[in-house]
Amino acid sequence: MLDLPNSWAAVKLGDFVENEKGKKPKNESKTETDSHPIPYVDIQAFEENVIRY
Repeated sequence: MLDLPNSWAAVKLGDFVENEKGKKPKNESKTETDSHPIPYVDIQAFEENVIRY
C-alpha cells in the first residue's frame, strides 16, 4: 500500500473517471462547470501539453 497522507484515500481510477476509447464526449465545455469539472484529455494534451476542453 502507498504511504499517503491521512487526508488522502487510495481509490481505483475507474471509481471516479469515465472513459470512452476512441470517442470524443458528446458534450464538451471549454470552461469548468458543474457538469464538466474535469478537462477532457485528448491526444494533443499528451503530445503538446495543450488542454482544449
